[in-house]
Amino acid sequence: MEDRLLGYRDALERAGLSFQPEFVLHHVLHASDGASLVERLRHLEVTAVFAASESAALDLLRLCGLRGVAVPRQLAVAAFDDTPMAALASPPLTAVRQPTAEIGARATRLLLRLVSGEDVPPFAAGFAMMGLCR
Repeated sequence: MEDRLLGYRDALERAGLSFQPEFVLHHVLHASDGASLVERLRHLEVTAVFAASESAALDLLRLCGLRGVAVPRQLAVAAFDDTPMAALASPPLTAVRQPTAEIGARATRLLLRLVSGEDVPPFAAGFAMMGLCR
């Protein structure tokens, strides 16, 4: 999750926007704290949430339904992963599909290069995991 936060901060910087930590919520959604999370989003006048995982986004959809927040009219919700559960949610969840098979294949190729003694730049490991280098 830390990599996703770093990516978010980098994208904000490149867009000329400042990072506002109050808009980054680290929550494991349970019924006991769900109402407070939804109220906090309302208080901050948040109109969209990009969840770091699909399960967190699905929990948020459920909590919004319980609190009377209309998704996507009052709050847009999107997430990573795009499993079949995203399409079955009500409303269907907008999700980013990650090329996990390709990322795994590239990571394996990188590992084989490292094991065979090839000199691989240190940053290549991170890029390979994100599917950005071969």
